Amino acid sequence: MTTTPPENHLSYKKHRRQVWTQIFTPIFLTLMLVVGVAVLAGKATFAEGLDPTRWTAISIIWLVLPILAIGLVVLIILASLTYMLAEVLHYIPPQTFKAQNFIYKVAEITQRFTNMAAKPFQFVEDVSNKLKGFFQRWL
Repeated sequence: MTTTPPENHLSYKKHRRQVWTQIFTPIFLTLMLVVGVAVLAGKATFAEGLDPTRWTAISIIWLVLPILAIGLVVLIILASLTYMLAEVLHYIPPQTFKAQNFIYKVAEITQRFTNMAAKPFQFVEDVSNKLKGFFQRWL
């Protein structure tokens, strides 16, 4: 029993068409655009009578633009995270105060129960210490 649909299935054909139209075509067009700009920049740079420093500056601009775009996206993300953190900080202190009070109550109850559990052992130890002291004094 196979889990993949047959290749002539309608949804499989639609998927293959979408792969070409939504993935491979934009990649191919972008690649062609980049190669075209590179070829034009190369021809213009090495043509007679043109200034290569101008094309160097243009190339640097094209190299810096993606970095600036990524930096802008990161800046927007950091600014939004800072704003959200500032908003959350107004809500956090009362809730953490409630949680801290709850933990203190749990610790107090735990301490009370551990003291109750240790009382018999402390009593036996106190009695044995008093008996040792009594016998050491008389012997």
